[in-house]
Amino acid sequence: MTVGGDGAKARRYVIVRNPEEVRRDKAKRDDIVAEVEWRLAELKNLADVPHEKAACALRSHHVYGRYVTQTPTGRLTLHREKIKTEELVDGKFLVSSSDDTLSAEDIVLGYKALWRVERAFRDLKHVLDIRPV
Repeated sequence: MTVGGDGAKARRYVIVRNPEEVRRDKAKRDDIVAEVEWRLAELKNLADVPHEKAACALRSHHVYGRYVTQTPTGRLTLHREKIKTEELVDGKFLVSSSDDTLSAEDIVLGYKALWRVERAFRDLKHVLDIRPV
C-alpha cells in the first residue's frame, strides 16, 4: 500500500509473517491464558471471602489484564474475543519505507540487517564510554 500526495514521497508498508514467530506467539499466549484461567479459578475459590483487591489486581495486571473482562455483575471472565483477535496478528510485523524502488523482500532484509548496525553502535558506545554532549 502506498500513501502520498502533495509532493511528498510515497510511503510503502510491508506486512511480514514469520512462521517461527507464529508458533512462539501462540505458545506464549497459551501460557498466559492458562495462568489467567488458574487465577480466575482461585478467585472463584474465594467465594466466601471478600476478594475485590485480588480481582482488581488481576484486572489491572499489565500482562494478564488484557485477557480478562468484567461482566455487568462484576464477575471476571476470560476475554475469548480478544484472544481470537490476537491470533490474527501472530508472527506479523509492519515495515515501512519511503523508497518505492525497493522490492518488498529488500525492504524486509534491510530491516532485519538493522540489528547488526544497532548492535555495533551499542558495543562501540560501551567500549568507548561515549556520552551525549
